[in-house]
Amino acid sequence: MYGAPVTLHTRDEFAEHVTRASQDVPVVAALVRERLPHSDLLDEALIRLAARKKHVKFVRIRANVCIPGYPVRPLARGAGAGRASGRLAGKARSAACVGVARVQDSNVPTLLVYKDGQLVRQFVTLKELGGARMTPDGTAWQTRWCGCGARS
Repeated sequence: MYGAPVTLHTRDEFAEHVTRASQDVPVVAALVRERLPHSDLLDEALIRLAARKKHVKFVRIRANVCIPGYPVRPLARGAGAGRASGRLAGKARSAACVGVARVQDSNVPTLLVYKDGQLVRQFVTLKELGGARMTPDGTAWQTRWCGCGARS
């Protein structure tokens, strides 16, 4: 049926290819960031899995396109440099930006598994999939519990 991951470019495409399509077939969606080693590793695994699991639709989309601002977690109101002024404010803002940069990729890549129009499982980062040593077989094993591994 499918056989290769589809790259999505807009939220509307995500709705069509994931939310609506998962009414009929299981869909595995990868939220990735370009040139991030773990995203590249997940891409390689999905290419291999898609070739083996043709009854499952695999898609990939940049995380911040699918969910605006994802995975950046905004600072709580009153945190950071809101009330500081002058040189101190600039240093605090710089520190806040560094903090945001550190958490920006903390949830990428994320793997979302949809079935029957519903999100049935999410894997935030590769930790549950084996981390930097993840394999397509390990990913297939994890996603089969979500209804994506019934066929070979």
